[in-house]
Amino acid sequence: MGQQVMSQRKPIGRYGPAGTNDPSARYCDPLGFPLNFIYQNRAMSVATMPDRVVFLLQFGGFWREVWTDGRPLPTKVGGDDRDSLDPTYMGYSTGHWEDDYNFVIDTTGLYRSVPNQKINEWLCVPSETLKYLQEQGDPAGSYPDAQQQRLGRGGRGR
Repeated sequence: MGQQVMSQRKPIGRYGPAGTNDPSARYCDPLGFPLNFIYQNRAMSVATMPDRVVFLLQFGGFWREVWTDGRPLPTKVGGDDRDSLDPTYMGYSTGHWEDDYNFVIDTTGLYRSVPNQKINEWLCVPSETLKYLQEQGDPAGSYPDAQQQRLGRGGRGR
């Protein structure tokens, strides 16, 4: 199934911008999550508040709110009924701290991939290194599950 999904994609390397089916390149759509965290993450600040954690991204001036007040993820996203929420480029996210160093985020309702659910884990390790792990799963089975991992260096006050 993964080969079938990937064969539908046209990379921009073999085509001009008008020939790609990547909406970010073709229509100047925002990258959205998770691409803005891994593709153009030039600088990022993290603001913690009593009921949420906000990721502030320099590229594009975007922010992502992750609610930590115990609310559930919305279940009606992208539907046709009146109570359904619209999908967004950042999705709808809830998070919790597993311990002093692991922050786990659950996201749904992403634009162009509504049935997908993404789970992110941010791990603050000693010496000011931030480890990012992402898992993606599709409850409907339309897209293959995926994982990726990145390391980043930060500093206090940066």
